[in-house]
Amino acid sequence: MKKLIYLTVFIIISGCGYKIAGFNDNKTIKFYIEPVKSDNIDTSTASITQHVAENFFIEYGELSSYKEATFFMNIMIHDVKYDTIIESSTKEALSSDIIATMDIVINNAYGEEVFSWSTTTSEPFSIGSNISQSIRNRQVAFEKSLKDAFELFRIIFNTKIYRDN
Repeated sequence: MKKLIYLTVFIIISGCGYKIAGFNDNKTIKFYIEPVKSDNIDTSTASITQHVAENFFIEYGELSSYKEATFFMNIMIHDVKYDTIIESSTKEALSSDIIATMDIVINNAYGEEVFSWSTTTSEPFSIGSNISQSIRNRQVAFEKSLKDAFELFRIIFNTKIYRDN
């Protein structure tokens, strides 16, 4: 009897236009990420961005092959620069911010642009006397700033896609 009541309530709520969380299967988002392009002198930024983007969207089950994609993502890194803070008493750099500017353009399966987004990310990292550790800190900061940007992109994109349909 209890199951019948739940089923009846579910049917009534569903029929009234309410959407039950997790039951919206008609809009599947699957991205194919085109090779990342970069205007930056440091050629590693494109490959790092590609790797971070693919891993990020794998975590959400939203990365797919070209044939199965519902959307095609084009990422362009325009600029990566550093804003270094120098300690006045020692005249040494102790920390820096890595700042990246990028565009993400989304096309549908017909090649039509359905969404574009530009952002500038910033993430601090520490600089020390060990050069290899400073370079590693810089890479970790860059990867974190990219993940944060993809998280924000994902929220904005999902909001737009579900709102428009």
